[in-house]
Amino acid sequence: MCNGEVNIYHHKHHSPDEVLADEQTQGPWIFLLKKYVGSLAGQSVLDVGCGFGGLMMACHRLGARAVGVEPSHIIQVTREGITQTLGAPLPLVRADGRSLPFKTGSFDVVASIGVLVHITQADALVE
Repeated sequence: MCNGEVNIYHHKHHSPDEVLADEQTQGPWIFLLKKYVGSLAGQSVLDVGCGFGGLMMACHRLGARAVGVEPSHIIQVTREGITQTLGAPLPLVRADGRSLPFKTGSFDVVASIGVLVHITQADALVE
């Protein structure tokens, strides 16, 4: 939310090239994940509110099995951009992070970067 208005991205305003640029900004988040989780190799990682998928791709390149969840239309550009960048798709699910379509314990690591500020009922997402 920004000034009381919900900010929804639409795929026509973005390009798959932005996906690659997003991956290149993930260094600080990868540093923190490695610090608190250790090696990501072989870990299953869920990125809630994955946006352009940069964190997913960075985790994938480190050997993780990355899955992204995104509620907005941007998921279409993310899917195209990841496939274009990696030469293969990564699993993406269009869903709301407050009601995930996965069983408890399905992932080793769950990350959500920059999402809480955009939603109401943040406690539901954290749960």
